[in-house]
Amino acid sequence: MSVISASGLSAQSQKLFDLISDNNLLEKATMMMREKYNLTADQYEKVLAINATFAEKAKLIVLSDNSKLSKIIAIKPLAKQREEALKKIFTEKQWKIYTEFKKERESLRKAWMEK
Repeated sequence: MSVISASGLSAQSQKLFDLISDNNLLEKATMMMREKYNLTADQYEKVLAINATFAEKAKLIVLSDNSKLSKIIAIKPLAKQREEALKKIFTEKQWKIYTEFKKERESLRKAWMEK
Protein backbone atom coordinates (compact mmCIF):
# COMPACT_ATOMS: atom_id res chain seq x y z
CA MET A 1 0.00 0.00 0.00
CA SER A 2 1.16 3.48 -0.71
CA VAL A 3 1.72 6.08 1.95
CA ILE A 4 -0.28 9.24 1.43
CA SER A 5 -0.12 12.35 3.55
CA ALA A 6 -3.40 13.39 5.11
CA SER A 7 -2.38 16.85 6.25
CA GLY A 8 -4.97 19.55 5.77
CA LEU A 9 -7.99 17.28 6.14
CA SER A 10 -10.98 18.16 8.26
CA ALA A 11 -11.19 16.30 11.56
CA GLN A 12 -13.91 14.03 10.19
CA SER A 13 -11.99 13.30 6.99
CA GLN A 14 -8.83 12.70 9.01
CA LYS A 15 -10.66 10.15 11.16
CA LEU A 16 -12.00 8.36 8.08
CA PHE A 17 -8.54 8.47 6.49
CA ASP A 18 -7.01 6.95 9.62
CA LEU A 19 -9.61 4.19 9.64
CA ILE A 20 -9.15 3.17 6.03
CA SER A 21 -5.37 3.49 6.26
CA ASP A 22 -5.03 1.18 9.26
CA ASN A 23 -4.05 -2.28 8.04
CA ASN A 24 -4.71 -3.74 11.47
CA LEU A 25 -8.23 -2.36 11.38
CA LEU A 26 -8.70 -3.77 7.89
CA GLU A 27 -7.66 -7.20 9.12
CA LYS A 28 -9.84 -6.90 12.24
CA ALA A 29 -12.86 -5.90 10.17
CA THR A 30 -12.29 -8.82 7.83
CA MET A 31 -11.81 -11.13 10.81
CA MET A 32 -15.17 -9.97 12.17
CA MET A 33 -16.67 -10.77 8.78
CA ARG A 34 -15.05 -14.22 8.98
CA GLU A 35 -16.82 -14.85 12.26
CA LYS A 36 -20.15 -13.23 11.38
CA TYR A 37 -20.49 -14.97 8.01
CA ASN A 38 -18.55 -18.14 8.86
CA LEU A 39 -16.07 -17.62 6.02
CA THR A 40 -13.78 -20.39 4.89
CA ALA A 41 -10.04 -19.72 4.79
CA ASP A 42 -10.24 -19.21 1.03
CA GLN A 43 -13.18 -16.82 1.37
CA TYR A 44 -11.36 -14.92 4.10
CA GLU A 45 -8.36 -14.27 1.85
CA LYS A 46 -10.61 -13.11 -0.98
CA VAL A 47 -12.66 -10.85 1.29
CA LEU A 48 -9.47 -9.37 2.76
CA ALA A 49 -8.27 -8.54 -0.76
CA ILE A 50 -11.64 -7.00 -1.67
CA ASN A 51 -11.66 -4.91 1.50
CA ALA A 52 -8.07 -3.78 0.93
CA THR A 53 -8.85 -2.70 -2.63
CA PHE A 54 -11.92 -0.80 -1.46
CA ALA A 55 -9.96 0.91 1.32
CA GLU A 56 -7.17 1.96 -1.02
CA LYS A 57 -9.59 3.45 -3.55
CA ALA A 58 -11.70 5.10 -0.84
CA LYS A 59 -8.58 6.64 0.65
CA LEU A 60 -7.88 8.48 -2.60
CA ILE A 61 -11.40 9.89 -2.59
CA VAL A 62 -11.19 10.98 1.05
CA LEU A 63 -7.93 12.78 0.32
CA SER A 64 -9.37 14.65 -2.63
CA ASP A 65 -10.25 18.33 -2.43
CA ASN A 66 -13.85 17.57 -3.36
CA SER A 67 -16.78 18.48 -1.14
CA LYS A 68 -18.11 16.05 1.43
CA LEU A 69 -21.14 15.35 -0.76
CA SER A 70 -18.94 14.70 -3.79
CA LYS A 71 -16.86 12.27 -1.76
CA ILE A 72 -19.97 10.40 -0.61
CA ILE A 73 -21.22 10.22 -4.18
CA ALA A 74 -17.82 9.00 -5.40
CA ILE A 75 -17.57 6.27 -2.76
CA LYS A 76 -21.02 4.80 -3.49
CA PRO A 77 -19.97 3.06 -6.74
CA LEU A 78 -16.92 1.65 -4.97
CA ALA A 79 -19.14 0.25 -2.24
CA LYS A 80 -21.39 -1.26 -4.90
CA GLN A 81 -18.39 -2.88 -6.61
CA ARG A 82 -17.28 -4.24 -3.24
CA GLU A 83 -20.71 -5.72 -2.61
CA GLU A 84 -20.82 -7.30 -6.06
CA ALA A 85 -17.44 -8.90 -5.42
CA LEU A 86 -18.55 -10.15 -2.01
CA LYS A 87 -21.73 -11.61 -3.48
CA LYS A 88 -19.64 -13.72 -5.86
CA ILE A 89 -17.70 -15.16 -2.93
CA PHE A 90 -20.47 -15.63 -0.37
CA THR A 91 -22.81 -18.59 -0.27
CA GLU A 92 -26.55 -17.88 -0.42
CA LYS A 93 -26.77 -18.21 3.36
CA GLN A 94 -23.84 -15.84 3.92
CA TRP A 95 -25.30 -13.32 1.48
CA LYS A 96 -28.65 -13.44 3.24
CA ILE A 97 -26.97 -12.72 6.58
CA TYR A 98 -24.97 -9.91 4.97
CA THR A 99 -28.03 -8.24 3.43
CA GLU A 100 -30.05 -8.56 6.64
CA PHE A 101 -27.21 -6.98 8.60
CA LYS A 102 -26.93 -4.21 6.01
CA LYS A 103 -30.66 -3.44 6.32
CA GLU A 104 -30.35 -3.37 10.09
CA ARG A 105 -27.41 -0.94 9.93
CA GLU A 106 -29.32 1.27 7.50
CA SER A 107 -32.39 1.44 9.73
CA LEU A 108 -30.19 2.29 12.73
CA ARG A 109 -28.47 5.01 10.69
CA LYS A 110 -31.82 6.47 9.63
CA ALA A 111 -33.10 6.43 13.21
CA TRP A 112 -29.93 8.16 14.37
CA MET A 113 -30.26 10.80 11.64
CA GLU A 114 -33.83 11.56 12.73
CA LYS A 115 -32.73 12.42 16.26
